[in-house]
Amino acid sequence: VVLGKQLINTPFINLQDGRMRPTEVSGLWTEINTGNTKVEGGLLNKISPRGTVRWYSVEESIGIYSQGLNTDGSRSDYAGNTSTKGVAMLGITHQASKALSLKFWNIYTENIFNAALLQADIKQPLSAGGHAVAGLQFITQHRIGNGGNDDLSKRYMQQKTAMTFGGMVGWENKQWKTSFNFNRITAQGRYTMPREWGRDPFYTFISRERNEGFGDVNAYVIRLGYSVPGTTLKLNTAFGYVDLPDVTNYSMNKMGMPSYTQTALDLRYDFKGILNGLGLQVLYIYKAKAGNKVLNDKFIINKVNMGLWNMVMNYNF
Repeated sequence: VVLGKQLINTPFINLQDGRMRPTEVSGLWTEINTGNTKVEGGLLNKISPRGTVRWYSVEESIGIYSQGLNTDGSRSDYAGNTSTKGVAMLGITHQASKALSLKFWNIYTENIFNAALLQADIKQPLSAGGHAVAGLQFITQHRIGNGGNDDLSKRYMQQKTAMTFGGMVGWENKQWKTSFNFNRITAQGRYTMPREWGRDPFYTFISRERNEGFGDVNAYVIRLGYSVPGTTLKLNTAFGYVDLPDVTNYSMNKMGMPSYTQTALDLRYDFKGILNGLGLQVLYIYKAKAGNKVLNDKFIINKVNMGLWNMVMNYNF
């Protein structure tokens, strides 16, 4: 049992993509390992979101980043107006066989939402060499209480339910990793998980973008990774297409984001010897608007048709 500030890595509150300062949490956390099963969970009362330098109560942490639009198209105003006593989480990971891993996670955010995840991952050795990999994931989300506030314009979770599912197939060995990934957020409602808490849990996640606040989405991502033999150098690439509802379909498109393609090039190197503990990451992202529809600049600027370079150096000790 741990009481205090720590890092956790769960599908819903996750280490930030890349190597920049990750999300940290404060509260009570426990882990129990029994044979092939790991049970973990706890109560969280404070969060220090990725990229910040201070601690916030759970309700204060929601809305630090862009809030987007309400379902009626008006500007959201849930930052500082969200009410919750905290977060309760439970996770169960079971190694059913050498090849099959099963996961169940539940996150209960009092007065806002409850979300449950089921996931199965397979890694099967092949006689020709390497491993075949595959996975399936299902997430369902339900509003709790008033979703954060009685006033719709100040409410974080505005719709009653959301559902998402996805899958992955691929092949990998010591040097190469390849996969094709798919995710669907149904039109049942927006998937709303505070982006301040970390990355999306989807197989289709690519650094520097979130699908939080969207419904009726189809996402496709191809990944290729290579580890240079005899070195700590790793090269990873990803290309994705995300088919989103129209930018004026506010009930399904919280951020007014057009459909887009995203390319990611990620290079990582860990130093050895006297510089042991020092890591370098160079990340390039390019996002392009998909389709020929002419859009107002407010749906383009700082959203699509843009590139981003990151160079990050971390020292771990």
